[in-house]
Formats: sequence, structure tokens, C-alpha cells
Amino acid sequence: MIGDSWAFSREAIAAGDLWRLAGANAAHLSWPHLASNLAVFAAAVALLREVVRPVELLGTLALCAIGSTTGIYLGTSLDWYVGASGALYGLLAWGASRLPMPRGLWLLLLLMVNVALDQGRSASWLSEPLAPQSHYWGLACGLALAIASAWRTTASEPAWAASAARPAPPAASPPSMAPRISAT
Repeated sequence: MIGDSWAFSREAIAAGDLWRLAGANAAHLSWPHLASNLAVFAAAVALLREVVRPVELLGTLALCAIGSTTGIYLGTSLDWYVGASGALYGLLAWGASRLPMPRGLWLLLLLMVNVALDQGRSASWLSEPLAPQSHYWGLACGLALAIASAWRTTASEPAWAASAARPAPPAASPPSMAPRISAT
């Protein structure tokens, strides 16, 4: 195991090791587990690079990391967890709201179906233990951040600024009422 001392441990967190809420995302079951999470992160970066600044991407990943493990702590009875898959689900769910439609919608639907199917599984494709709760809480955190981001953007922008930022459509000339005369 990689980073055992960083693992999410309900008992350790209850005793005051709150840093494990973030650290659990850096700990992994094995090198293939770490490599698969890094591959998903690289794919997310490639998918979102044109619509998200790097600082937004890393900030969102950090918020989803803490949000997913906090969700596990408060909303489940899971005693132990490692990995970044919950945070990655959150990052991708948030990123889906930034992508143009229909790509963003398809990504979000794919994530939701995958999370729903994961709820009945106990082993990953690597044949390692799976914590589907992390995927659920990561997705929920990413959606909450997407909604908050959309609300903040629209709430902080006065109506006059929104209309001033958009160019006015070209004025259409009214159709001529004069009869058309054709030379034949």
C-alpha cells in the first residue's frame, strides 16, 4: 500500500486526524491503482484544458477530494478508504458543466450511470476493493460545485453588465412594401 499513514480512518479522524480527509486521496492500494487515477486525471486535464484554467482545475480537485471524504465520513459507515477516484468523479462532474453541449451532458450522464452501476460492486477492474461511496460523494460534490459556480456567476453579474457584454444583433431591415418590378 502507498501512503498507509494518510489513509481515511474513521477512528483516526474522530480522534482529531482531520488531515486524513485530504490525505486519503493521495494514498493508494497499489501502484496500478495510483497509475489508473493518474491516467484519469491526465484524461480530465486533456478534456477540460480548453474550458478551464489550471488553477480552477486544481482547486476544484482539492475541494472534491475533501468533499468526497467528508461525505464518506458524515454520510456512510465506511471505516477505511484510500484513492482519488471520488475526487476525480467530482472534478469530471464539475468539468461537464463547463463543456459545450451536448458533450458536457453526455459526460455527466456517463458519470451518473457509472456511479449507479458501481453501487452494487465491491471490487474494481483491478480486482482491488472498491468504495463506491467515494464515487457517489465525489459526484455529488462536483455537482454542488457546478451549481454554486453557475449561481455565483449569474448572481454576481448585474443584468446591465450581461447585456452590455453581448453585442446587439444586427438590425434587420424591414421588408420593403414597394411592389417588385421586373424587367422581362
